[in-house]
Amino acid sequence: MGRQIGIAMTERDEEEFLEFLLSSANIQLIMTFSDTERDLFIDKFPNRNTSEESIKVLIWNNDYGLKPGVKIATNGKYYVPVGSGYPVLEYTSHRFCHRLKFQFDSSPGRLYWAGTKIPTDTFDQRHFEKWYNKIVHWVKSRGEELKGSSYYYMPNTSKWYK
Repeated sequence: MGRQIGIAMTERDEEEFLEFLLSSANIQLIMTFSDTERDLFIDKFPNRNTSEESIKVLIWNNDYGLKPGVKIATNGKYYVPVGSGYPVLEYTSHRFCHRLKFQFDSSPGRLYWAGTKIPTDTFDQRHFEKWYNKIVHWVKSRGEELKGSSYYYMPNTSKWYK
């Protein structure tokens, strides 16, 4: 069963988030799809063309000795197949509406871990869960919770709504 936390971050918040991730583990950011294999692997969260655009990036933890495998989809795009047997988180950026109002829409941001109750020998899931919990704690300690939800907006994002 997966675990997630709703999150809204500006590009500046994403930079701070990346700094934290890099200080907590040996990570690799991976685009969900790319035209070339080389362009799958990125060093920072990609810039969004508009505030309404949403991006999805995999956060691969290299501390477990597993290397991401690359495949080609039927549409010719490159991707890294992932699931509960891999040390990976999925980050989807929040899509802001044109008036910069905080609202739930068809693309709310989130940080997701597939998790699993199935034992696997591919990596230490309990250790990975501690890392995930550390990240969630960082989000909760820096962000503001939207009342009545488990959705957090980060410091630079919250400036837009006050």
